[in-house]
Amino acid sequence: MKFQIDDYIGLIKHRGKNYVDSSGRHIYYEKTQYTPLICHKIMRVEDHLMSSTVWLKDVTFSFKVKRPPSSKKSWAQVLYLNGLPWLIYEFLEQRVEDTRRKI
Repeated sequence: MKFQIDDYIGLIKHRGKNYVDSSGRHIYYEKTQYTPLICHKIMRVEDHLMSSTVWLKDVTFSFKVKRPPSSKKSWAQVLYLNGLPWLIYEFLEQRVEDTRRKI
């Protein structure tokens, strides 16, 4: 294994299928379903000591992220699972068209 993957987004973005977990066991992960990827405007960012909280327009709850988005990035792409916002996929400077990703 060449790369350390720390979260679900890293796993979704990676193209491999075979992984090793932190205890050394082999994991086979194959993407099987598509989920919507929708753009939302960033309303506010709250900086904390170890993480940041991001509030998005049209989403009733906040997202906790490791690092705050740069001041240039005013949009966030959000993965939806079962019709509900799930994870922030990435931060963007400009809005892009809504699409889908295989997870």
